[in-house]
Amino acid sequence: MEATEKAVVNSLTAAETVVGCDGNVSRALPVERMQDGLRQGLGGTAA
Repeated sequence: MEATEKAVVNSLTAAETVVGCDGNVSRALPVERMQDGLRQGLGGTAA
């Protein structure tokens, strides 16, 4: 994985679910599902 790709993945997985103004919710990504998708998309080579 290249440095730019790794930085994007790290920033996406670092996010947490937050509740903002007027009860608006921004949910964190499901890390396990994302890892599975990356593995499948990369032919099983993702760590």
